[in-house]
Amino acid sequence: GAATTFLQEGENGYFFKPKSVQAIVDVLQKIADLDNDRLKAMGEKSAQIAETITPAKWADQVMNYLK
Repeated sequence: GAATTFLQEGENGYFFKPKSVQAIVDVLQKIADLDNDRLKAMGEKSAQIAETITPAKWADQVMNYLK
């Protein structure tokens, strides 16, 4: 799915267990503790990842998933 395509743990964000309030709190605290340079680097990493996902590549991934 999109989360595994766009998110690289610790590089541009963090995964957390869905519907777990404590997991969300933990991740938000982790993000709040990051310095501005690290936050900027994570944003830049997200932009780099987004540039590699073209509509054609995304369609191929969806089609492979549906097979």
